[in-house]
Amino acid sequence: MPPHQTICRRHRLWTGPAACTRAAQLDIGQLPEILQAQRRHLALLHHHPRQDVGTTISAATQAIYQALRGGTWIPGQRQRLRQLAPGTWEQAPASVLSGRPDDGPARSAVEIAIYPDVMWLAARSLREHSTPP
Repeated sequence: MPPHQTICRRHRLWTGPAACTRAAQLDIGQLPEILQAQRRHLALLHHHPRQDVGTTISAATQAIYQALRGGTWIPGQRQRLRQLAPGTWEQAPASVLSGRPDDGPARSAVEIAIYPDVMWLAARSLREHSTPP
């Protein structure tokens, strides 16, 4: 599926890149900020070339993963992980951030936890690069 189709709005399920199996499609019904982030994602596609959006989102994702590897977690990210992976939220990112392949719920949980921040960073970057000096 295209990267901007990260959510099944009808069922409130994450269908993002790591959700290769039904078990990896996590319920995001209790996380309205994820739906808001997807609306921002769609708006970026409406206002900017698809390739620019894809490249910018990829760069934003890498920047956030780098910050996470360095130990920088935004409180909202931790809260979303707690909601998505109760009881195991502290261990969920370990395999994802270590670079080991993981297409299960742990990767989806991390993707969901950072998605609003990725979209915010991408929107800001695209806005700065498209505004004339």
